Amino acid sequence: MSSIKAITDGLVDVLNDISGLRVEGVPVDPNAFTEFPYAVITLDRVTPLELSMGATPMRMDFRVTVYINKAMTPEAYDTLYEFIDMSGTNSIDAAIEANNDLKLSDGDVQAALVNVENIGQHEVEVSSRLFAADFIIMVTRIG
Repeated sequence: MSSIKAITDGLVDVLNDISGLRVEGVPVDPNAFTEFPYAVITLDRVTPLELSMGATPMRMDFRVTVYINKAMTPEAYDTLYEFIDMSGTNSIDAAIEANNDLKLSDGDVQAALVNVENIGQHEVEVSSRLFAADFIIMVTRIG
């Protein structure tokens, strides 16, 4: 059975296939970023799912915050739209769709992009904002 750490590492691995996107599987202080775009993955929610067969599958929602730039420029929007688009070489949805098992050999997970939200300026401290969006990736683990 794939552990939460293995699933997180698999998600990092899949997103690292997107050219130019730097990815961290643990929370990182966005003020430390020197290069963009940058993605930070956090586990947002875990929901046990009951089955009558004795197995306890679980649903995990991962929040992938993609930081684009410090300014909301037309170029920053263009870059963000490439990540949001459902197809293309920089599409997060296409990367997840192509590797919905997160490259894990156990075969017990399935991932899908379910939402993109909070598009715009993200406050990272009182006087600092970064242009970003949150991608919600749902992972279901059977077993």
